[in-house]
Amino acid sequence: MEIKYKNNRDLYLKSGEYVGYIRLVIYETGTLALEHPQLEYEIEEKYRNQGVMSQELPKYLQFAFDNGEKIIVALCKESNLTSKRLLEKNSFLNTGKIEDKIIFVLFQKFYKELTNNTKE
Repeated sequence: MEIKYKNNRDLYLKSGEYVGYIRLVIYETGTLALEHPQLEYEIEEKYRNQGVMSQELPKYLQFAFDNGEKIIVALCKESNLTSKRLLEKNSFLNTGKIEDKIIFVLFQKFYKELTNNTKE
C-alpha cells in the first residue's frame, strides 16, 4: 500500500483517502506529562491489520531522529497487544507502567545501532 504524508503526520492513500496519523507530542501537564516527546498513532479501522503502521512507523522514527530527537516515549494499554508488538518490533523498550498503560522508550543511539546491523 503506497502512503503519502500531509502535515508531516497524516497518512493518506494516493487517492486522497485518509488512513491515519503518526505524530510526536509533548504533554505539559497531567498524567501524560513526560520530559520527552511521546509517539502517538492511529489507523482508521478499515486499514488495520494490513501492515500500514509496520511500514510507516520506521520511516517516521528515522525522520524524528534525523531531525534532532534523542529519546521517544510511547504509551499503550496493556490490553492492546497489536500496538505492544509494533513498538517492540521497532526496538522500543518496556520500562514500566502508568495506570493501565505500558511505558515504552526508544533511544536514538540504540535504534541506529539496530537498524545499521540489520542493513549489513
